Amino acid sequence: MDEAKKEAAVKRGFRTPEEAMSGRGAVYERGRAQESWPYSLGDYLKGYVGRRIRVGCVLPNGRYFEKTGELATVGTNFLALRSARTGGLVLVDLAAVRGVEIG
Repeated sequence: MDEAKKEAAVKRGFRTPEEAMSGRGAVYERGRAQESWPYSLGDYLKGYVGRRIRVGCVLPNGRYFEKTGELATVGTNFLALRSARTGGLVLVDLAAVRGVEIG
């Protein structure tokens, strides 16, 4: 192992299993901000809980639809919108999301 690779290995650290499973990866570089950028749509949207958003989604049959509401929560693979008309929750699979408008 050459000297440059040894130095790079020393600068790396490991996240806890819970942090690694959140989509940020298991290895990070020490000395740099670990949370400098959200690594997934879910991580990014967590900063907008309580705000009104419009989500565009594609169904498995290829149809497109949009839902509007207050972002109630963001999970690992879903987000929940509180409908303004009914007050109920609408759950949306993050894999189906094609666009988000934050208002």
